[in-house]
Amino acid sequence: ETMPTTPRISVIIAVYNGAVHLVEQMDALLAQNCDFPWEAIYVDNGSRDQSREIIRSRITKDNLAHVRLVDGSQKAGQVYARNIGAAAAQADLLAFTDQDDLPAPGWLAAMFTALVGSADAAGGFVVRTPDGYPPAADRNELPAHDRLLLRWHGIDCAIGTNFAVHRNVFAAIGGWQDVNEIHAGED
Repeated sequence: ETMPTTPRISVIIAVYNGAVHLVEQMDALLAQNCDFPWEAIYVDNGSRDQSREIIRSRITKDNLAHVRLVDGSQKAGQVYARNIGAAAAQADLLAFTDQDDLPAPGWLAAMFTALVGSADAAGGFVVRTPDGYPPAADRNELPAHDRLLLRWHGIDCAIGTNFAVHRNVFAAIGGWQDVNEIHAGED
C-alpha cells in the first residue's frame, strides 16, 4: 500500500552507527501529532552497527507517515548524508533532525506551520543527560538552548538538528556545506 498523496514535508535524519538511539528516536518521530502526509528519510552514512536493520524493521507506508531508508554511504559525513536525504525527499518542505534527538509530539506540525509564511524555521533544544538532568557546567556538552539562532564564529546560524526550509531555498544556498570547506559549523 502506498501513500495516498505526496508528503507535505520530508524529515531527513542522517544516521551513522546510531543503533543505540534509533528505537527511541523513531518512536518519538512516529508519534508526531499532525494531520497531513509526511515522510521520514533515514540516510545511512555507512553504519557498521545494527542501524540499517532497526530502520528497515520500522519502515511504514500508511496514510500519514512514510518511513524510508536511503543509502548515503558513498561519502562519509553528516553534511553529505543530509544532502542525499534532501535530494531523495518527495516534499517541497524539508525538516532536519538527528539520529539521537527526540522531537516533541508537536514538532513537525510546528515546523510545517512556521514554513507557511517563512523561507525557513528553526527551534531550540534541550540536552538530556543519562540521569535526565541538565548537564553540569563542567561537562563537555552543548548547553540547553531555547533560542532560534546560535552565534558561531560571529555568524548567526540555525541549529541543524531542529531546522526546516523550503526545497527551493535549500537548493539556492547549495544545501548543507562541508565544515572543512567553510571553516565553521555546517549549520
